[in-house]
Amino acid sequence: PTHASALVQTADQSQTPTLIVSPNAQLGRSSQSMRVYPPIKRLANRLAESFKARDIKTVTAFFPSGANTDLYQILRQDLGGGIAYSQASYNPDKPQSILDAVKSQTSRLAGSSGTPAVLVLDNFRMVRHIVNILATSLPGKNILFAGNQQWRSPALVIPREETLQGAIFVDFIGNYRNLPRSIETPISDSDYFTTAQAATKIDYQIIGHRLGSLAAEAVRYGLGRHDIALRLQSMRNNWDSYFPRSETAFDSARESSWPVFLFKVVDDTIQEI
Repeated sequence: PTHASALVQTADQSQTPTLIVSPNAQLGRSSQSMRVYPPIKRLANRLAESFKARDIKTVTAFFPSGANTDLYQILRQDLGGGIAYSQASYNPDKPQSILDAVKSQTSRLAGSSGTPAVLVLDNFRMVRHIVNILATSLPGKNILFAGNQQWRSPALVIPREETLQGAIFVDFIGNYRNLPRSIETPISDSDYFTTAQAATKIDYQIIGHRLGSLAAEAVRYGLGRHDIALRLQSMRNNWDSYFPRSETAFDSARESSWPVFLFKVVDDTIQEI
C-alpha cells in the first residue's frame, strides 16, 4: 500500500496515467490513477442480490480476528434496512475460541424468522468446522451458508457434507478452462477446481493479464499521456473476452470491471448459478 500510494501521488503530480494493483491504496484526485485489482464490492453486490432473492432477513458473519471484513461491511450497506446483522470473531489457532464465537450466535439464529444467512469469511477448513458446530447446536434449523473466494477448494465438498448442501459463495474465477490461454491452469477433478499449489499463482496471473491487456489497448491508439487516462476510463471490454463486454473497463470510481461468479454446493461438487 505504501508504494502504491507513492505511485498515486506521483501520477497526480506528473499527470501520468497509472494502473494500480494494490487493493487498499486510495486513488488520486486527478483521475490519472486506476485500480486493476479485483474490487471486493463486486463480490458483495452479487451476494446481496442473492440474499435479496431469497428474502434473507438475518445475516450473521464469522471471521478470524484481524481478518479483512470489507465484504461483510459492504454487504451491510448494499442490503439496506430491514436486515438484522451480527458478527463474531475467533482465534483460528484456539478451538475453544471458535466454539465460543459460534455458540454466542446460536440463540439468535435459533430465534430468527425465515432462513438466516451465515457468512463465513475464512477458508474451507474453517467453513466445515463452523458448519458442523451449528448442525450440532441447531439440528433441523434451515440456514443459508455463504462465503467468499476462500471457499474454493475440492476439500469444501469432498467428503460430502449434508449441512453444506445449497450453500453459496462468490469468486472472480468461474470455469478454470475459460481463463485466458496465457494462464497455465492445472485442472483438478472438476473444471471448477485447480490444484492447491496453482491457485494463488493463477490469481496473480489473472491480475497480470488484466494489467497487460489494459496497457496494450490504451497505447495502441498512439494517444498522448493526457488522453490515455480518458481512453482507459471510457473504453468498453470488447477486446478481452474474459471480462464483461457490456461494461466499461473502469467504473466511475476508477475501479476495473471484473467478472463475478456465484456458486452453489450440490452433492460433492459446485455448480455455477
